[in-house]
Order: sequence, then structure tokens, then C-alpha cells
Amino acid sequence: QVVDIPDTNLRSALIETLGKTPDTPITVLEMESLKVLRANDRGISDLTGLEAASRLRELYLNHNAIADLSPLSGLNKLYRLELNHNETLSDLSPLSGLPNLNVLNIEHNVISDLSPLTELFTLHHIGMHHNIVEDLSPVAGLHNLRALSMGDNLITDLTPIKDLKKLEWIGMSGNPPADLTPLSGLRSLRSIHSWGTPILDLAPLKDLPKLRVLDICGGEILDISALAEMTTLTEIYLVGNDITDISSLANLTNLTRLNLSENDISDVSVLAGLPHLKWLAFNHNAVSDVSEIDSLFEDIVIVWHNNPAFPGGGTKIVGPWLWVLVAGERMTDGDALSVASDGRGTEQQVATVGASEGKHVGNNVWTADTIAPSGNNNIGEMLKRQGIGNNGIVYGSATIESPIEQQTRLFVGHRDGIRLYLNGDVVYQKNSGHWQEGYHVYFPVTLKAGTNVLLAGLDNHPNHVHQWHASFGFDVDTDYTVNAPISREKIPAYDVNMDGQVNILDLVLVGQFFGVSGPSNARADVNGDGRVNISDIVLVASHLGEITGIPAAPVLLRKNTELTPAMLNTWIQQAQTADDGSLTFRQGIAALQRLLEIVVVPKRTALLVNYPNPFNPETWIPYQLAVAADVTLTIYTADGQQVRKLSLGHKPAGIYESKSRAAYWEGKNELGEFVASGLYFYTLAADDFIATRKMLIIK
Repeated sequence: QVVDIPDTNLRSALIETLGKTPDTPITVLEMESLKVLRANDRGISDLTGLEAASRLRELYLNHNAIADLSPLSGLNKLYRLELNHNETLSDLSPLSGLPNLNVLNIEHNVISDLSPLTELFTLHHIGMHHNIVEDLSPVAGLHNLRALSMGDNLITDLTPIKDLKKLEWIGMSGNPPADLTPLSGLRSLRSIHSWGTPILDLAPLKDLPKLRVLDICGGEILDISALAEMTTLTEIYLVGNDITDISSLANLTNLTRLNLSENDISDVSVLAGLPHLKWLAFNHNAVSDVSEIDSLFEDIVIVWHNNPAFPGGGTKIVGPWLWVLVAGERMTDGDALSVASDGRGTEQQVATVGASEGKHVGNNVWTADTIAPSGNNNIGEMLKRQGIGNNGIVYGSATIESPIEQQTRLFVGHRDGIRLYLNGDVVYQKNSGHWQEGYHVYFPVTLKAGTNVLLAGLDNHPNHVHQWHASFGFDVDTDYTVNAPISREKIPAYDVNMDGQVNILDLVLVGQFFGVSGPSNARADVNGDGRVNISDIVLVASHLGEITGIPAAPVLLRKNTELTPAMLNTWIQQAQTADDGSLTFRQGIAALQRLLEIVVVPKRTALLVNYPNPFNPETWIPYQLAVAADVTLTIYTADGQQVRKLSLGHKPAGIYESKSRAAYWEGKNELGEFVASGLYFYTLAADDFIATRKMLIIK
């Protein structure tokens, strides 16, 4: 027997679900085989025919145009029904006899009458926000209800739900002022959420033994003294209220997350005594002194911009940047740059060597542009100027020139997800940001002398399409300039192989033609004097790391047998003989001497003295390897307790003494906690070699 399904959109969804050929009849037996139907956003307006799906357990009809639910009235096995965003749906009466309905979502409709739900005693979950419900009386007898989402309705009286003893979760945003007294007996309640509903008093919640999450934002709350007795709470969100005094939080030692943003709080010292806190926000308040909570900044995530005590940060980096948009949704999905370029260019590579203007990444190219220093859509506006839209992930690369090594702070603000690199290292990563423009966070970084590479990957949530903003800058007193982007047409002569970075490969290429007049590869004659000689070597060497910001990797040196210690010694001697006293020669000779240290293989493996020593909180631990080895470094307390184990990986033979090559310990244990002052031992294991030395932390 064929089922009549007049709505072509519903029929299409059923055809797909049943795996049938289009335009073929659908039989009663086929409808009876259905257990789950997902037909969201299909333009369905008529459900006729679904009455034959007598074994249907799950039905998803969100974002359609359904007004009449009559065909569902006999679906007695229905367990889950979703009807969100049907907009004109107002009548639930066809659902009144569904004996097994457990989950009902009817959000974003025009429902005012819940009476058809009165005898649906199996209901565990009702989602009904964004309707026009005033009266909750019909749910008073639904004693199996665990979750009730009733935000953005017209509800003024919570009395009907006072006896729902199994209720665990309540959402009540956007309603008229609410008296929470009826909730005082809901002893299973674990979580309450509200935004924009004026809350008269928190006291009715103080005796709820299982309450863990209190999320009441924009509730016009002044007094939170009732929280002093709510010691079971683990998460509190009180954004956008009128709170000035938070002393009542002192005993809430189980708190792990606390958001007090957008209030009028001036004193946060009480927060120093919350031992389990992992995340804290108090941005947009009146805090002028954070010295009492200094210890928290070392151990937890804190969002606290727009307070008098928050450092101002220096001028925002407007550019020039190089930007490219690639396909993708979230930074958490992985390396979108690598995917777009089929692996030819990764985040790590660009973050280390910088980008080149005009270079293709997928369908787009790295393009030079600036971003406005203010405005809540400066990224979107920049992309609009380029005419490439804003649907994807954008990467921005800038090279920062620093005259000296500087310990500074990097200030960042962003709307959505971000991954930020400095000189190849991830220095900041977050899945979401803040709606307001400007700096939101800051953290310590080191600008090395010379060229530094900054790479930012930014994603854009679909709901924030016109609010895509980001800001970057350093401390006010940081001395730096932003370099003009390198284009493929403007690659300097000393980048001999034109790969966008000056490194050992460029020296090798010049070395291949050393002593030759009119070389077949004209770029080997770097200074263009017609002959490849020591001047060309020195010119390349003087710019090593200038674009990449890092010295050449030793693995490249080992693979290029043409570059030997003897050759480097010869070049150094010739350069010293030809030295004309210029900066180019001084820098070139120094660079060649550093390379010699890298290519020289030590005769024995050794563990060297850490530096600085004593130190606080970080130190570098140098060593040298006579042969390639798998290297680990283990830190111990004076009584032999292991503090930290650093697996350095497989390392080629060589000297590891400089900060860029030595082992680094930031002074933290395996839990990420800073260790105390005192004597510590460090042990290097390189295959069969083991050695131990001592070091001292003084704070």
C-alpha cells in the first residue's frame, strides 16, 4: 500500500532516509521501518503521511514551516521530537496523547498554551525558549522532568514548578522579574541559567545541596551575600549585574570557574583564597590593584581587561601585514594553512620564516594590507577591501625588527578563536574571545635582536560575521619597527635560492660557485661584481636569520656535505683578511663563526653548567653530543623526587649551548606549577650516556 505524502520536501527527506530512488512510491511497510527521521531545514509545511511511521522514535523537524502537528498524534513510540524554529507553530494539542515522549524541543515558535503537555508524564526535557508562554501550570505534574528551558517567554510566576523534585537544570533568560522562592525546594537542582531576567533575591537558592552552577547574568543583582552559604558551587557567572562587594565568595573553595565581568567591583583580594580556581574573569570593573591576587596570574587563566589596573599596552600593530583567507571553520580543527596548500606551507613554516607577498595558498594569495587600530570589525573590513569575503580562517603574518633582544609583553584582543605564533612558537591560543574591541590579554614574550616573525590565525563564528576584530601590540616602551612585506618580485639578492628565507642553503649555493666568474646561476654572484668570492659569502652570512629570525638548522648543515668545518675556516680566514671594517663584514664573520660552532662535532658527549645559575624562574641547560642520540632531561628535588621530565627527542651530534639550542626549563613541575626556591639536580640521558649536575632557584 502506497502512502500519500503531498509535501514534496517531506517526501524528498523520506526518500533520502529510506535510500530510495527519487519519484518512486513509498509504501506503508517502508514507513513502518523508520526509527529516526532527520528533516531539518527542508521547507516542510505539511506532515501528512508521517502518521504511517508508527515505529518512529526520533523526529527532527527544526527550521521548517510547520503549523499543523495532527499527523503526529498517533506516533505512540515517539521518544524525541524537535520542532524548533517553525515560527508559526502555536498548537501542541496533537501531542497530548504521546505516551513515550521523553524529549520535546519547541523553541522559537509562537506557543502560548502548554496544556497539551499536562499528562505527558514521561517527559524529561522541555526546551521552549522564545515563545509567548505566560503560565507554567500545565507542567506542574510532570514529576520526571529533569531539564526545563523557558527563556524569552512572558513567565512571571515559577510556583508551578516548585514540586518538580527531579529537576536538575533550569534556563530562564529574558523573562519578567522573577522571584526564585519556588525553587527553594528543588533539591536535585544542579544548574540554573538566566540572562536578562531581573532576579529579586538569591537567598532561596542557598540551601540547595546539589547546586553546582549558578549563571545569572544581567539580572540587576546588587547583593550576593546569600552566596556565602552556597559552598557546593563550582561555577558562578554573574556578568552584567550591579555588584560591588564580593567578600561573600571567600568560603566558596570549590569554585573552579568564576565570571564577574561588567559589574562595579573594585576589590578582588578575596579571590586569592580560592584554591581550585582555574578560570577567572572580572573585565569591565573598577579594579585598580591586583597585587593581592598576583599568585593567581601564574597558575590560571584570567580575563580582566578594562580595569584601571590593566596595563594600557602600546600602539596597535596596524601593519603592513600579509593576509590570506583559507577555507575552514575553527582554529581547533587543525592547520588550515597546510590543508589549503596541500602541505606545501604549514603554520609552523610560515610562523618561522614569514610569508611572501603574492604567494598562492589554495585559491587566494598572501596580500599586503593594514588593519584599523580600532573598530569591532577591522579584520572584516580589511577582507572586504580585498574583495574576498570573510567566510573562512584568515592568517596574518608580520615581521618585527628589534634592535636588541627585549623582554616585553605581547597584548592581544580577538573576537573568536585564535592561534598566535612568535618565531615559530605558539605563544597564545584560545577558542573564543570577547565582543569588545581592544586588548583583552597580555603575556611575556622575548623579541630577539633582528627579525621576528608574528603569525596570527583567526577564525570567525557565523554569528559574528560583522564583528571580526583583532588587535596586537607590545609594551609601550618596546623598541621595534614593522618591516615591509617581502614580495616575490622584491626578494633580496642575498636570498640566493629565493625561498623567502636567508639560511644555510643560500651559503651552500654560493659555495658551489666559489671562485667562478660569470656563474651559470647568476644569483650566486650576490653583489653582482661578476665573480663569486668571499664578498658574496660575507654578504649572505651577514643576513643569515634576518628574514627567518633564527639561525640555520643544524640538520641542514649535516645534510650538506659540501659545507665542512674546513671550508668554513677557510671562509673565515679569507673574510678576516678582506675585512674592510664595514658592518657587513663584521656581521658576516660573526655569523660564519657561529656556523662553525654548529658544524663542529664534539669529541665527547657532555652535560654542561646551566645558565643563569642561580635563576628565577627559567634556565637554559647546555650539552654536547658526540653522536646522534635520543635525549631526555630530568629535574629532581634535593631529596630525589622527580619534578619534571623533558623529552628533547632525537638530536644529531653537535653542540647545544646557545638559548636556541640548549634545553629550556621554565621552572615548572609536571602540573604546570612553579616550583619553590631551593637546590635541584638535573640529569641528562643520551642513549647510554648519563650525567647529573646541580642548580639553584632563588626567588
